[in-house]
Amino acid sequence: MTYLTRRTGAVEFFLWPIERGAFLDPNDPANAGTINANIRHSFRAFGDEDHDGVDDDHEAGGGR
Repeated sequence: MTYLTRRTGAVEFFLWPIERGAFLDPNDPANAGTINANIRHSFRAFGDEDHDGVDDDHEAGGGR
């Protein structure tokens, strides 16, 4: 038996080159670790059976 679940993703691109409110120059190798960590932490995925862009586990009525 196959179960299908719809997933939605959100990515916050604008936060990648920012640390504590300051812009990080992506051309500076010293900023690479912080920018890469910001990229990894900016992705999130969640169940969204009703296609409203809200995590079904965190909305009233379970999203249906």
